[in-house]
Amino acid sequence: MKQFDLIISNTNWYLKYIGIPLTVGVAVYSLLKQICTKRRRSALQGKSIKTQEPVILVLDLAELDTITKFVENVHEVCGNIDILINNGGVSHRGSILHSKMEVFKQIMYINYFGTVALTKAVLPRMVEKKSGHIVMVSSIQGLIAIPDRAAYAASKHAMQAFSDSLRSEMKQHNINVTVVSPGYIKTAVSLNALSESGSAHGVMDKSTAAGFTPEYLAQRMVDSIVNKENELVVSQFFPNLAVFLRHFAPTIYFWIMERRSMKTN
Repeated sequence: MKQFDLIISNTNWYLKYIGIPLTVGVAVYSLLKQICTKRRRSALQGKSIKTQEPVILVLDLAELDTITKFVENVHEVCGNIDILINNGGVSHRGSILHSKMEVFKQIMYINYFGTVALTKAVLPRMVEKKSGHIVMVSSIQGLIAIPDRAAYAASKHAMQAFSDSLRSEMKQHNINVTVVSPGYIKTAVSLNALSESGSAHGVMDKSTAAGFTPEYLAQRMVDSIVNKENELVVSQFFPNLAVFLRHFAPTIYFWIMERRSMKTN
């Protein structure tokens, strides 16, 4: 049974502060490793089983010029990449009016341009061997946009659109694309979000603290990878309701968002 090689993208920001990408990424790796080990155990029927330990290579998604070389290094160290999980990202807390333009640029470079560059660097080998799986970890805010999250929501909406185009183009090459849209996950994502000035937000949101565990999200992600699903939404009732209202009762949705903005500002 083939052992999959896997690359999970992160940013230096999250490697430093252990935010959602690294936390969830480790859990996903562990679960995929268990699945591969179980499959090989069944195939080998009692023979000695050896599994590879993960290799950690540091990448800053904001440094676009380094990404091609990074992927070449991954190929040299690990061989072919079977699954790419684009899991790097940084969030945002602040109004459009008062947030510095540099904050918008940094978030878009990390969350969108870095992800696109990494995906494009990995794709040629996948197309050549006509096999692969691209997983885009987006957000429920790639489906809706709420006040004081404009930069983050815009980057995730861009990722959603890119992923839909990518999926249709890669189908003929037998490459699957899964978009994961989490709601509130219990990680340090709000602590490490960029504020209006570009510094760390430094506050744990109550909704984040009460969110799903990274392990739960990881299990749902692994299931979606194994089943080759196009989309996976892992969110709570109210964010899911907001998505529904945005599509089917937009006037109500806009009113709710306006009230929320007035309350928080």
